Amino acid sequence: DVIRKLQDRTAGFKSFIPWTFQKQTKKFYVRAVPAQEYLKVLGICRIFLDNIDHIETSLMVLGQGVGQLALHSGADDISSIVIEENVLRSYGIKSEDKARKFLQDSGFVPVRRDLLYNYLDLDPEYRQTA
Repeated sequence: DVIRKLQDRTAGFKSFIPWTFQKQTKKFYVRAVPAQEYLKVLGICRIFLDNIDHIETSLMVLGQGVGQLALHSGADDISSIVIEENVLRSYGIKSEDKARKFLQDSGFVPVRRDLLYNYLDLDPEYRQTA
């Protein structure tokens, strides 16, 4: 509720990314969050944080399969889709064409954007649907 109220007051958040806990040590036990539970949280974020325009997901943490499901569960952006970085390469997406295909196969229109969510170089074939 704190994030929602802060956004109502300031409109300062461009996006929200519900990350799963990443265990970095074996000194204590914390169960991994199952994909199904993460997808539920993502959907709840989309509903509850309706005053934040963009809900993101990450292939870096979840992998391609859950990433595709996340787009159908409330996320409208996949963070870390930066082809110049090695993030996507480690998940088998080695070029911009493959990233576009991944999004199209998921049923979405691939759009390049800047950090403020302005569309960049939108392909003419996608202008009608984006």
